Amino acid sequence: MSLLVSVSASAFSISPISLSFSPSGGNTIQSFRLTNASTDTVAIKVSVLSRQMAIDGTETLEPADDLFVVYPSRVMLGANAIQVVKVQWKGPPDISIEQNFRLVAEQLPVDFSGQKAGNIRILLRYMGALYITPPNAAPNVVLDSVEQVGQDISITLHNKGNAHILMSNLTLEVKTSEWSKTYSSEELKGFNGENMLAGLKRTFVVSLPPDIKGSDYKVAFQFDPIR
Repeated sequence: MSLLVSVSASAFSISPISLSFSPSGGNTIQSFRLTNASTDTVAIKVSVLSRQMAIDGTETLEPADDLFVVYPSRVMLGANAIQVVKVQWKGPPDISIEQNFRLVAEQLPVDFSGQKAGNIRILLRYMGALYITPPNAAPNVVLDSVEQVGQDISITLHNKGNAHILMSNLTLEVKTSEWSKTYSSEELKGFNGENMLAGLKRTFVVSLPPDIKGSDYKVAFQFDPIR
């Protein structure tokens, strides 16, 4: 006995992957585009989740159905088809600090092929970023603390501003009275390009060379801001 198993992955996508909304006025409604680049029909569910981030970057996501209207929230997308999805903020109009959410577009396990043979379907799931940004909001990333942990140093940054920022092309200078080193963005994997959400702290660990001298660390950093 033989079993014929086909593997299919419907290549849908969503764009843009990140958008900022205004808490009031015309920009409380934004549009996203679902595109099905495959020859298969797919069923897609679109939803919004609230986004909380711990100091180590771990995210906690919860349903935010009471704060948004998504239309349509469920889509049957035919081969090579495009569907516009509108998302509307229905939360408070007078926030003072940027609010963070995830837009989730996930393929539902619906098989439109009619095949009864064994068929493994690879279901896709996209997570975008939504920000509800008050007027004139801006980030302000500062050094909060530096601590040596074995042969590493733990660096905590604090975004004291009221808007998020992505730290692109990050460089980091670490020095003592007897030693200094500038880390390039390529050496700062897991640090470079990270998102500093409004009002939150993030801790990053950087390895020290074995021949370092001194212990009173001074740290300076710079990056290209991306919103």
